[in-house]
Amino acid sequence: MKHVLILLVLFTQQAIGEQTVELSLGYQESSNYRIEQEILSEIKMDYSGDLDAAPSEIQSQFPMNLKMKQETLQLIETGNLESNNTYPVSMVVEKSKTYASINGADFVAQPSGASRLEGVTIKGIIHPDGKMEYKSASGEGATDDLKSMMRSIFEQMANSNLMAGKSVEVGETVPFKLPMSIPVGNMGSVNFEMEMRYTLEKVVNDIANFKINFSAIVSSDFKEANINITGSGSGLMTYNTLKKIPPLMTSEMQMDLKVPIKGGYLEITSISNSNIRTSVEKSLTSQANGTP
Repeated sequence: MKHVLILLVLFTQQAIGEQTVELSLGYQESSNYRIEQEILSEIKMDYSGDLDAAPSEIQSQFPMNLKMKQETLQLIETGNLESNNTYPVSMVVEKSKTYASINGADFVAQPSGASRLEGVTIKGIIHPDGKMEYKSASGEGATDDLKSMMRSIFEQMANSNLMAGKSVEVGETVPFKLPMSIPVGNMGSVNFEMEMRYTLEKVVNDIANFKINFSAIVSSDFKEANINITGSGSGLMTYNTLKKIPPLMTSEMQMDLKVPIKGGYLEITSISNSNIRTSVEKSLTSQANGTP
């Protein structure tokens, strides 16, 4: 009986140990990543206030029901580890399509918006602590505004490094906050703060399953008008503890905003559903060099 109790204690300790997950959502060296994303959004817009005082071009447009579909494919390749323990990273927007439907009409491809990112290549360097340094952006859609935006995002993401080395036990909730300010040309900037709460529900066959709760506050300091947005939502994430990637992440988020317009406000409610699938494989170069 004594030996049975000892074995039971050892087994219990092993089981508990296996239910702890260390997160590391970064890009490993000498690897190729494929990230596919689909976002379906329903946006309801209406006007509140004195409609007669509103600009004439919008008086006949509301209420409006807009549906959007965005399909994106990013290919990310990292190089071999250099002598200073850094390695290059290259991100290519292989596909970026936007479709819209207004008041029940058929979906129509949109040439602007996210679609202009198609063909853009962004290059950077990943440092030993996992932080990324922006180097360049090229391609037809790589405007000066886009380059400025990407540099700002890289710098701020480098300072956050949210997931590195975070250990989570089953049943534990770990909060992350992501503040960011994104410049938008000469109009001003958008200030963004997202809080994400990851709860580890279970671990099965090296796959950790998380439930996520989101809350967001977005504001702008545009020259024309200040805009404030609030949002909340939930989602799920699977995390491969061996490959250190999230094979699947889903989310549903509602955003509410008011845009001041002469005579009143434009009120907008957006409900978005997102699916992101990530896969990874070692590059041919690393395999040739015997990298596992």
